Amino acid sequence: MNTSGIDRLIGKEVQGTLIHESKELDKGRDKCLGFLIDRIFASYKPLDFPAPDQLTVPLKAIRFRDDSLRQKFSAYSETSHVPLYDAQNRCWNWPLHATHEPAEAPAGEPAVLHLKKNFACFLNTVSSAIKERSVNHSASRYWVADWSERIMPSACSNELERKPDLVLLEHGAVPHDEVSWGSLKVIAEHTSKSYTNATNMVKTLDTTAGLILVEQPWRRFVLALSFANLELRVHFYDRSGGSVSPPFHLHSDPEAFVYVIAAVTLGCRSCIGFDRTVEITSVDPLRRLSIKPETSTPSALADDTFTHNAVIVPTATSPVLPHVPNAGSSCPDDQKVIGIIWVRDVAYEILKILFSSTEILGKGTVCYLGRRNGVVFVIKDHWVVRSPEYEAEMLSLVQGIDGVPTLHDSWQVEVEDRIVDNTSRYRAEKERAAMKDIRTHVRLVTTPHARPLAHFHDKKELLKCVRDILRMRPSVAMSSTVTAVSVIA
Repeated sequence: MNTSGIDRLIGKEVQGTLIHESKELDKGRDKCLGFLIDRIFASYKPLDFPAPDQLTVPLKAIRFRDDSLRQKFSAYSETSHVPLYDAQNRCWNWPLHATHEPAEAPAGEPAVLHLKKNFACFLNTVSSAIKERSVNHSASRYWVADWSERIMPSACSNELERKPDLVLLEHGAVPHDEVSWGSLKVIAEHTSKSYTNATNMVKTLDTTAGLILVEQPWRRFVLALSFANLELRVHFYDRSGGSVSPPFHLHSDPEAFVYVIAAVTLGCRSCIGFDRTVEITSVDPLRRLSIKPETSTPSALADDTFTHNAVIVPTATSPVLPHVPNAGSSCPDDQKVIGIIWVRDVAYEILKILFSSTEILGKGTVCYLGRRNGVVFVIKDHWVVRSPEYEAEMLSLVQGIDGVPTLHDSWQVEVEDRIVDNTSRYRAEKERAAMKDIRTHVRLVTTPHARPLAHFHDKKELLKCVRDILRMRPSVAMSSTVTAVSVIA
């Protein structure tokens, strides 16, 4: 898939869903970061958070210096601590603007890459200075610009030609040469253009955020930062669409800039969109992305795939699910555990991801093969528009009928105790009317686990499956008010 193709695909999904927050005073405060930032970073409350002019670093940490900085610090040794922010002149002691010329790039390094590395170094230096001045920081993340001039690897497709300017990684999470869309924490784009003139940058953020949601479908949301003409904006993407924060100028509004950088690099994982009720290690890709011509027949899986001409296309390199001998509820004890997922206060080992939606907006369905006390379950994690209890209620009405899975548990996922994860939480009340839909995060636990119908071994086995389905339909249709289509279709 070429760059314009994926841009068009994701652009159609997010079109009309982005909400741009205005910068307003809030309850008499001099500074207001906006509803979005206040909500997503609510758990980030460090003690003794420093003011920008309190941040100091050894002079040698300011690796990029223009003539004015060399003159300003000419009397200091390289080990002397100097301020990062100049409160008197209201500017950072770093050559940030495009008119500043940092030291010459190393031989063979493109000038654009050198500028991106300069900005990544600045963000990392600010983050380190914050960490030195405040306490209770357990996270350790860092910015890199290495992929601004080379394609970021994708587990979904080797044809996604995307080069994000800056990416935030976790120290020690994966080797540097194995970084892919599946290991990114936050992305950022940097340009000297104004935000209104940087339409390509905004499209890039939409696309790259979408790719992260596809390859990390267990996330609640994805964050991206844009730095356009030294103005910072926070971009937020979830299953209902996106929001963009008010702008904050790096020089004239340093408090907001410092807080945002601290929250994404030093805050807990929930600040950057991870779900505290699921922990995933590395997983194998489940699908490859492709685009069909406009005249192609719509995919039969349209409700759980890209809704605009995207389908799951098997290829010679597509993974094949291993054969499951039967529909029993046992599993080898030595099968690799790839994560943990909670339903209420009950933890299940994750053995495999059975299915993962390729849509950005919508249900975002992920089906896990889970195990608890030696018993195997299927855990369906998705975002629903209608009543959160609807699917569980439908299954409850047909329990005991052959061919219908047994409902073991259902739960509306909580972001905090007794606070349900709902996409409306991240929009101000006055902006919720503009949302295309409001979705609630729900998990269902069922048993047993069967293999897909398409994985039959011979014609006889396939015919038996079809026979069992036909036998089941009358039983389901006669059960209460539930139709056969409700369960089987």
